[in-house]
Amino acid sequence: MSKNLLILSFITVLLAINGGSLHAKDQVKADPDTYEGWYDDRDIEDAPAHVQYGYELIVHTPVTLGPDGDVRGANGDPIVYSTLSCSSCHFDGGRVVEGIPFFQVRDKYAPPGKYWRPKNRVRQIEERINWCLVNCANGQMLEEDSAEMQAMVAYMNWLADGITDPSMKGPENWQNIPGHTWPPLPANSLEMIADPALGEEIYWNRCDRCHGEQGAGRGEYRRGEEKARVPA
Repeated sequence: MSKNLLILSFITVLLAINGGSLHAKDQVKADPDTYEGWYDDRDIEDAPAHVQYGYELIVHTPVTLGPDGDVRGANGDPIVYSTLSCSSCHFDGGRVVEGIPFFQVRDKYAPPGKYWRPKNRVRQIEERINWCLVNCANGQMLEEDSAEMQAMVAYMNWLADGITDPSMKGPENWQNIPGHTWPPLPANSLEMIADPALGEEIYWNRCDRCHGEQGAGRGEYRRGEEKARVPA
């Protein structure tokens, strides 16, 4: 299946989540009803301080790891150069089923790590986070033993601690966690043919008012909100 088809299907799911209309002020939030008894949805304010810090880094990335944050790399630049949040892709801090969640991360990358085909080796969660910072967020790597890296790992571990179903725990069972894969696609998706003209029409009708004529987004966050509203 083509990457473009996956992305188009993912956008379709996002539109459906918000009744077909996404606005700049909207944020996709976790719905406890989707946990169906397999997950204990705890309050982040009750978590240990380093776990809360990891949550802040992931949800409020622009003012922590981003341009307006205090964390800097070895070259003196921000870790993330854009105003994207990790939550721009991993909705609500990775707590949304089928919103690229983090529930499975601890067991998926449990030592010795998960096999990575492009480099023909295994890698653990710290390297996976750095890969995302560089390739998805237009940033640079964190030191793996840094407080920020370890806080994000601790937050993902805390999310995994909320899993209550034994059949979803452990390196052999994480794939049983609902929603850890791409959103569900139509049964005939492999036979679908991309239609750029229709895609352009949909973009001008629904997307450009927030994401701009060239898809650059507004890349801004409102003071006090601490997160970007409209990513590229």
